[in-house]
Amino acid sequence: MDNSSPRERILATAGELFYRDGIASVAVGRIIEEADVGHMSLWRIFGSKQGLVDAWLRQTDETMRAEACAAFQAALPPRDRIAALFDVYTRWSTGPWSLGCPLVKAAAEPGGAGPEVRTVAAQHKWTIRDHLHSTCLEAGAADPHTLAAQLLYLIDGLGVSAGLGLPDNPPHAARAAALTLFDAATRGRAGRPSSSRPAGRKDGNSQGRVIKG
Repeated sequence: MDNSSPRERILATAGELFYRDGIASVAVGRIIEEADVGHMSLWRIFGSKQGLVDAWLRQTDETMRAEACAAFQAALPPRDRIAALFDVYTRWSTGPWSLGCPLVKAAAEPGGAGPEVRTVAAQHKWTIRDHLHSTCLEAGAADPHTLAAQLLYLIDGLGVSAGLGLPDNPPHAARAAALTLFDAATRGRAGRPSSSRPAGRKDGNSQGRVIKG
């Protein structure tokens, strides 16, 4: 027996359908039927389909951000934190989000996702990027800004390869490449402070500022 609340059932059902079939193609009636809730429950809780989409995006962002940020907040050496982060993304790419990053998929969908999706997806990436920068800075990388960007590109590539099901791109390859890159960029510099500063975002905020998960 499912003891979850109507809100939880709607979000879980909508998230599965949105991710698998695309936001625009999923009708509200289908969500209501598969979530096994009263017809008015969705409207009462979320107000509209767009309200549901926005709630799902925020929940997905919070779930991913909490688990990814936990890797950075662990009391581990910087290299081990990078490894732990890639372990998180590898597990996602071979498990619940095997079709690629749900936020990126939603942002790339033409129509249906609404105006908030690109903002949520971009802010999520900036959060990971900021944590990567701080970790690379702590490790003494000569150019933590560039190294953090390169590591983020590997994370995004991991999601794309998983989503396309490329057989010659096993998920663990991204982790191995990330650690090779990290080692090359920080060799002999562990514990040495770097004076490099990241380039500012377009909105003028510092890219090196860590956003807590």
